[in-house]
Amino acid sequence: MAAKLTLTTLAGFGLGAAGAAVSLAVTYVWLTAAGHSMPWSDAELWRTAAGGAVWNAAFAAIGVGIGALVRNLAVAVAGSLAWLTLVEGVVGQLVGRDVTRYLPFSAGTAVGRLPASIADGLPQWGAAALLAGYAVLFAAAAIRFTTRRDVA
Repeated sequence: MAAKLTLTTLAGFGLGAAGAAVSLAVTYVWLTAAGHSMPWSDAELWRTAAGGAVWNAAFAAIGVGIGALVRNLAVAVAGSLAWLTLVEGVVGQLVGRDVTRYLPFSAGTAVGRLPASIADGLPQWGAAALLAGYAVLFAAAAIRFTTRRDVA
């Protein structure tokens, strides 16, 4: 289980970095075609690109943890989507941003520096630490319960 978590997290980071590279390349072409230059020296550009890669790595680890804890694939996917829409979406509207910004997807948007999260979300480093905590929590639970389930 630890090897699966490690490899999936690394693959998530690699795919996130590849996605960021493609986004930067497309943006460069688009800006150049419009007669503008790409702000390569802008730190915000690189923070956003790195945040996207970290987001993918963390959610890859969380996904492996959920997948290991919930043995039925359909239930795991449906439960994750229900969490995203019902808890972080609908309930978040009722409770308010003060609580929902500490939930996994909201922390992920702050890590990725999505515009909606910049104004009242967590700082990028704090959101990354929180998201890493969620990843470690799901990974530890998956290792504990799958080891116990496999031995029994």
